[in-house]
Amino acid sequence: MVILMLRVHAVACVLPLLAACAGTAPGAGPGDKPMVVAWVGYDGRTAEPVRLTEAYGTFIRWSGDERRFTLWDKRERAARVTECFEEFLRWLDALPPGTVVEHFDTCSVSRAFEMPDGAWRRLRRVMRDGNLSWAVREGLAVHVICTCESTGLLLP
Repeated sequence: MVILMLRVHAVACVLPLLAACAGTAPGAGPGDKPMVVAWVGYDGRTAEPVRLTEAYGTFIRWSGDERRFTLWDKRERAARVTECFEEFLRWLDALPPGTVVEHFDTCSVSRAFEMPDGAWRRLRRVMRDGNLSWAVREGLAVHVICTCESTGLLLP
């Protein structure tokens, strides 16, 4: 119910914030524009944007029977979402060598907390074999989205 309320309310909160972050610096290309990839809702009236800073970003949800894998492409301004881990790995494998990927997750409890060790090993292998690396932010190879005091996280 909270997520549904956030989705309905998010339209009113999100549109002004999207307009505020849509500008670019003079001479900047389309891949340089900020890209909002998620919203963290607070108190039923406000939402904070979560921005992708690298060319690509990922979010993994692996909990119980739920599987959801997201790959954002800032240059194309698009999100690919699948429930198939194999397809997600193929998307990563197709990225140009040397790409830095920003990985998003939530604080306290990872949204991928039930992802098996074997799947993590396969993901690391795809990253290594493709000469891909995780973006390091504040000493961590993950962009932590704090949802502790929020009413929900809205992803595409």
